[in-house]
Amino acid sequence: MLKGTKGKLSVQLRNLYDRDISGKINIALPKGWSPARPEPIRLLASQEIIHEIEMEIPKNIDDGDYTAAVELTFEWDKLPQIDKPVVLSVISPQSLGNLMPNGDFETPDATSKGPLGWAVNGRTKMWAAPDGLDEGLGEHVLKFENTSGWEYINRTIDVRGGQTYLYTAWVRNENIGTGSNMTQHLADGSQKRLYDVQVFICGSNNPHWQMFTCRKQMPADTKQVSFTPVANGKGWAMWDNIRVTVFEGTDYAAETHRTKNPPKIDGSLDDWVRKCPIPLIGSNQITKQADTYNWSPENLSAVGYLMWDDDNLYVAFRVKDNIHYTTGSGQVAGEEFIKGDSLILGIDPTNRGPDAGSKAFAYYISSEAPGGGSGTHTIFRPGQYSGGRQPGHLFRDSSIYDMAVTYGKDFCIYELRIPLTEIGVKANIGTKIGLSIQLNDNDGRGHEAQMSWGEGLYPKWSPDNFGVVTFVE
Repeated sequence: MLKGTKGKLSVQLRNLYDRDISGKINIALPKGWSPARPEPIRLLASQEIIHEIEMEIPKNIDDGDYTAAVELTFEWDKLPQIDKPVVLSVISPQSLGNLMPNGDFETPDATSKGPLGWAVNGRTKMWAAPDGLDEGLGEHVLKFENTSGWEYINRTIDVRGGQTYLYTAWVRNENIGTGSNMTQHLADGSQKRLYDVQVFICGSNNPHWQMFTCRKQMPADTKQVSFTPVANGKGWAMWDNIRVTVFEGTDYAAETHRTKNPPKIDGSLDDWVRKCPIPLIGSNQITKQADTYNWSPENLSAVGYLMWDDDNLYVAFRVKDNIHYTTGSGQVAGEEFIKGDSLILGIDPTNRGPDAGSKAFAYYISSEAPGGGSGTHTIFRPGQYSGGRQPGHLFRDSSIYDMAVTYGKDFCIYELRIPLTEIGVKANIGTKIGLSIQLNDNDGRGHEAQMSWGEGLYPKWSPDNFGVVTFVE
């Protein structure tokens, strides 16, 4: 729950009887909060529903966990009152999204010789030009090189004791051992050191960039944590896009940033604010459909970006692909489009809530013409994954969406404007949606491979496993 806003609690109710049941539902909130108003409920025989309870989250309270209770009373006198405890985790806007300042190493310190806020040990070559990806690395990466022993960088941030956090980083290295340590600073002044075997180890050679992740629950008396990439060897290791977020049930977390100047949907990313790049970059994200497929970032990789305003979500992906080969021209059935080079977006407006299965939906995105109508490219919503919305071609006969695709010898750019009314959410700081992404590759020999960010699209549809995207300033 975000303080100073209206929070919603989704309660799943199931009637076990062969008769209708009526009553009232209420949430008993902590002392000092504005009380919620009891609401009438009615369930038909054997009916199951999701009921949302709204509440005012006070603005002037501390971040923390608050105990409340959901109360149900029934008109049928044979049923007792039911009280279900619930913990409301209240956070401030500053706690949304990435908590690691300058995790992309782009902001210089006062000397302009290194990244602001990072303590550096040893002979680390702090800044280096990005290498190995055409997108997502900005102008600087941090680099260890030819170390004389274990060298490290670290940054300390405030955390909440008892909370689980997700720590991720993009890493590429050659002939050098690299990974990350972590130090938990406790309320009594003591420290608990965690080494790479307890955080993550990247090994000695990763010829291509990939994302490494760690989930860690903090002891109840933790006040701060130092995150410490380390390296030891005669080669080099590059780090970028270090992120720390509150863990929300998935290793895939991203933010969409508010924009005051909506991008022009023209197939160019020159007017995009390229914060929080979404990676489809590493060998740990590839799924081969053909044993003969030889993967490399040049053959298939991508970096994506998200932005939002009051009315729209903007989505862009720059894809690295040595052969752009599409399928499905003139087809009515969208399944033909995703057998060629294409993008699948799985969106859950409930953010993996109890009714995700009935409300989540997919978009199939292709540069191929949809066949008929005025659309030049394809946005298709499959009937089996439509979330109760209109299925079929959405960019063939409609002006609700904007879409542009440009492609050349070794790249493809997808750019898309999606009205928030089509997703089913309102634009607010703190809004969260579930999102998973699948990038398909066809080099003229059929669907050979795909890369994924988030889960739940393959091998089966499972919105409960989507990643999470948070709307931030």
